[in-house]
Parts: sequence; C-alpha cells; structure tokens
Amino acid sequence: QQRPQDLPQDFWDLVRAAKDSPEELTVLEICASLKTYTEYMLNGFVEMSSKLVQHNMVFQFMEELEMCCRERFEGSISALFPVDAKAVRRKAELEDKIKQLSQVKDMLSNLYVGTPPLKRARSYQDRVARQGT
Repeated sequence: QQRPQDLPQDFWDLVRAAKDSPEELTVLEICASLKTYTEYMLNGFVEMSSKLVQHNMVFQFMEELEMCCRERFEGSISALFPVDAKAVRRKAELEDKIKQLSQVKDMLSNLYVGTPPLKRARSYQDRVARQGT
C-alpha cells in the first residue's frame, strides 16, 4: 500500500480538487496503484538483474579457473593429490590391528562359557515360612 508521504504534493492537490468527481478519483487511484506497482517491479528487476550478473560472473570465474588448472596441471591427478606415505602406513597399521582384533573376537566366540545355575525364586509363602521358624 502506498504511503501518503511517498506521493508528490501535486498528486494530493489533484485528489482534493477531485473529491466531488468519482471518475477523477478513480483515475487518480489507478495512477497511485500504477506508481506503487512500478516501484515494486523496478525493485524486483534490480534485485533479479544483480543476482543474474553475480551468477554469470561466478560461472565465468569457474570456467576460467578450470581452464587455468587444466593448463597448469595438464590432467595429472597425482600432482593434485600426492600420496601421503604417513597416511598409507597408518592405514596398514589399522588394518593389521583390525585383523588381530577379529581373530580375538573369533576365539572368544568359540569358547564355552557355562552359566551359573539359577536360584529358585522365593515365593511369598516360602519367606513367611522361614520367618516363622
């Protein structure tokens, strides 16, 4: 909705002069609505165009960066991601430990573990009988 201070003073003078003419008031309302919608459209257009420019700039930058990297490294993936000897050694150590722990787990799962005999649950009458003696 258009605020009164956003419209020029000339517009308000025309509104006061046309207060007895419904046709003129209708035309003035349409003019005020068109001004409001035009401002919204312009603001939206400016916002969308700036987003489009930023979007295109990012894509252009990405393409240029990709071409620069392709020329520099000439498709050599090993130059981009060299093998870390320390990481390879630690991985091998971890895999060895996993293997050892799996063997211990297998040995433990094969052991026979007897369960202790279950005690007979005492009933209420058994407890009363013991207390009475």
